[in-house]
Amino acid sequence: MALIELKDVSVTKKQTKILDMSASSISIEAGDKIGIIGANGAGKTTLIKVILNLIEYEGDVHRNIQAQDVGVQMQNNEFSDLMKVKEIISLVCNCSIRDQRIQDDLSRFQLHPLLNKKLSHLSGGEKQRLTIFLVMFNDPKLLIFDEITSGLDFESREAMIQFIQTVTNHKTLLIVSHYFTEIEKLANKILMLHKGQILAYGRIDDLFSEYQIYSSISIDKEAPFPPSDLRYVKTTDKKVLITKNKEEEERLVELLRKQMISFAYKPKDIETLYTFIRDHQPKGDVS
Repeated sequence: MALIELKDVSVTKKQTKILDMSASSISIEAGDKIGIIGANGAGKTTLIKVILNLIEYEGDVHRNIQAQDVGVQMQNNEFSDLMKVKEIISLVCNCSIRDQRIQDDLSRFQLHPLLNKKLSHLSGGEKQRLTIFLVMFNDPKLLIFDEITSGLDFESREAMIQFIQTVTNHKTLLIVSHYFTEIEKLANKILMLHKGQILAYGRIDDLFSEYQIYSSISIDKEAPFPPSDLRYVKTTDKKVLITKNKEEEERLVELLRKQMISFAYKPKDIETLYTFIRDHQPKGDVS
């Protein structure tokens, strides 16, 4: 049984639809790890608010899960910077810091050395570990993370991703992020949103197969290329050539070398998949 099912959902604000899933449905199954991607204003946070029943909407949402079984981390918290970590833990968990349930997880979340520190003295990664600890304290079945690594430098982000992989291994996870590499490491499904509409939803490997994306090869935007039979997308300064299989990839690389055109190679990746679908695929039924 699905934990959450959405069908024909829409949200209207000031007579404008900011989320439009008409003729579309989404099923969130136990064990899914779903990356929600899209540009700013695509409807990502609005969708999360619909799932949590925090906003008025039209359509059908079936929740086969209790509110207490959902753990949510949003982009901002409301704790005072003057509070100590141990005070925040006691307040949110509604028990003493000496409670065995807390003690059991302090080491796992690397929080013991931080207990007497004020929130203002924590690094970005330490604050996020505290946040995840609080979200997971009651062992929720579904976790929702909204830009969990926002504001972290590269090394801290990579460490946080590894940490999330470890502590959410057996959980159902919805993660909103604008970092494509983060989604690749944490998700097994993706939900693509664009201007409030669903572009695609499904298992990552299935979407790569459906859209025949084997690898991507970037060249300068002004290069007199590619051949007319090759698919590509444009970024700010590059053309990203998309191959369907190994044979097409080898043929393309050989052509580029013969014409002495510099290129950069990447195996199939979510950014290319998203950009191709966004630029070429009309909205459709993803049920």
